[in-house]
Amino acid sequence: MKANKNNVFKKVIKLAADENPSANFTANIMQTLEADAQREMALKTLLNEDEAVGPSFNFTANVMAGITANKPQFVYKPIITKRAWLGIAALLLVFITLACLPNPTGYNNAAQTRMNFLVSYIAQIPLTYLAALIVAFALLTTDYLAGRLKRQTLSA
Repeated sequence: MKANKNNVFKKVIKLAADENPSANFTANIMQTLEADAQREMALKTLLNEDEAVGPSFNFTANVMAGITANKPQFVYKPIITKRAWLGIAALLLVFITLACLPNPTGYNNAAQTRMNFLVSYIAQIPLTYLAALIVAFALLTTDYLAGRLKRQTLSA
């Protein structure tokens, strides 16, 4: 097997043509080197002639004008949508309606008013849920008022 590889290698070497450089090989290389040297000298003289030029007098003003011109307009979008406010109003309406309804049949006591009926329902709600409802109501009201104030200042 090794002998076979040697024979193949010898055949490849015989088939390869002799590499003889052309008669003007050295002259061509020297011309290329001289042309590179001339280009390098021309580049050096060109770089030495021009001093570094600073930015124009109003460069900063032009850049800042371009930045402010491309700034998108702020569009106010409330966190709580109109649909959510309508839901909150509906819940409030339900509570008011429950307070105004006549007493249920289980509460025939005349001393107990409709408001006591509503308070007894609210008292059955766990304290954590009630606190969460109060905080949510406060946050929603604050968001609504802040959005209204912001819309007034933007329109003015």
